[in-house]
Amino acid sequence: MVYAFNKPEIFIETNIRTVYINEFFKEKSEIKDEELLPLLEQTMDKKNPSKWYNALMDYGVFLKKTNKNPGRKSAHYSKQKSFKGSDRQYRGKILKILLEDGKSEPELIKLLKINKNRLNKLLISLEKEGFISNKNDNYFIVSK
Repeated sequence: MVYAFNKPEIFIETNIRTVYINEFFKEKSEIKDEELLPLLEQTMDKKNPSKWYNALMDYGVFLKKTNKNPGRKSAHYSKQKSFKGSDRQYRGKILKILLEDGKSEPELIKLLKINKNRLNKLLISLEKEGFISNKNDNYFIVSK
């Protein structure tokens, strides 16, 4: 919702987590996301949340390059898998394709060179999250 429609929503991503841990929990470890959520709520730019979150993510990347990754102090820390070939990469590709026009499942399989079961799982998750819809066996970006 934040990036698609610039609507203020609270979410935590690894770089955002890094920023809040670095700024608010310098001397603590095993910080849970529940401790970060009220801080995110209080500090979020509700007029332009996508720009705010982009800035946080950029700052988080900077912190990881200049400090020993502060995000490792999170109770939820785990090393992220490679982006190449990941579900995250395919989800982005699906959304990029659907921004141009609706596509059927067979068309997406051909364009993405992905197996049907994996594509189906990704389409279901994108639909549940409100990014896409299925109309007459064609998938489209949800417009608000």
